[in-house]
Amino acid sequence: MPVLDFRQVDVFTDRPLAGNALAVVLDADELDGETMQAVAAETNLSETAFVLQPIAPEADYKIRIFTPNLELPIAGHPSVGTVLTLLEEGRLGDIGDGLTVRQETGIGVLPITILPTETGPLITMIQGEPRLFDRFDDPDRLAAALGCAASAIAPSSPGDMGPVPRVSSTGLRQLMVALSDVATLSSLAPDLSALAAIERQLEVTGISAFVQESPVAARVRFFSPILGILEDPATGSAAGALGAYLADEGMLNVRDGQANFTVSQGTEIGRPSRIDVTVDVASGAPTRVQVGGRSVTVLRGRLSI
Repeated sequence: MPVLDFRQVDVFTDRPLAGNALAVVLDADELDGETMQAVAAETNLSETAFVLQPIAPEADYKIRIFTPNLELPIAGHPSVGTVLTLLEEGRLGDIGDGLTVRQETGIGVLPITILPTETGPLITMIQGEPRLFDRFDDPDRLAAALGCAASAIAPSSPGDMGPVPRVSSTGLRQLMVALSDVATLSSLAPDLSALAAIERQLEVTGISAFVQESPVAARVRFFSPILGILEDPATGSAAGALGAYLADEGMLNVRDGQANFTVSQGTEIGRPSRIDVTVDVASGAPTRVQVGGRSVTVLRGRLSI
């Protein structure tokens, strides 16, 4: 029976018992995908990360990521949290004035930078290629699924309410939905079956409802019943996809080809988080997205399976 070390890390926060909890299983090379999926269902966290030896010669390590229901090729909070674990375990070397590591994922090898700060390491990942897809032109159905008035959702053509709901990706396809105000966002009462049907129709992994409070701040709630995630406290992949979406819609302050903003998430479920997003923009289109934040380890243990 393998006995493996694991850690539980609260990601996109600088204090325990906030942000998004992540299980990190170390030295998981002997486990097959079926066992990894069973472990992820056992932890019942939004994601569980398994660290393996890399296959790509340029990578420092490999990561496999599972929700309670299925495997993901890439995700933000498992990537950031796993780096903190490996750093604390002494597996990445001395951080010094800054360190870059290369993580092998289901979409390729991605660089992650680590910078020392007074409140702990700031860990930032470059996400996959930003891509924008079709708009979703059924606000009545979307409103019924989210549990709000259709008038609170951007209309099916650009207007005063803001951008139209649209699928965006920096590695995972997700639906971005702009709402009119924070009160509406906070009072959402989603119909999870209806949201899952929309996910399946659009072939997305999650619906990100948000309010852009300013050009440098957004408030987000994220739901993905098909992943087994009723509501996620912090979603790095969706924060990156939101950055690509807002850049493409011309809703960010771009200076010298770059825009920065902060995502606040998890407040409604008692797990407040902060995600820092940087978007490189050329000719009005997003070209590169980086997502980062801090994390804290809250549990250390051994897993017998």
